[in-house]
Amino acid sequence: MVQRLERAKNAGAKGIILTLDWSFANGRDWGSPWIPEKVDLKAAMKFAPDVLTHPKWFWSYFRTGHMPDLATPNMAAPGQKPPTFFGAYYEWMQSSLPSWDDVAWLRAQWDGPFMVKE
Repeated sequence: MVQRLERAKNAGAKGIILTLDWSFANGRDWGSPWIPEKVDLKAAMKFAPDVLTHPKWFWSYFRTGHMPDLATPNMAAPGQKPPTFFGAYYEWMQSSLPSWDDVAWLRAQWDGPFMVKE
């Protein structure tokens, strides 16, 4: 968490909002897009209609010469390979729920504005 706070500060964040009320219900999550683990033929075929209607997307990837790796770089320690979206999600699901002591500790780590959303 300290590394994430340092990353936010280095990126210019003025304050931190700690959200404690988010939950995930698979059966009711109708609005979330399909997120592939990697860009493979199956994913390319599924997203082909979107690419056809958004040609700038195609050209932005074409110019780089490679497809995105779908990693979550903000979840990796410096110098470490970032996990995929689902790797980060699994890590998050395995973590224990925060306590008010955790909130107090996190607040002590940040010297700027700090808000807790329940």
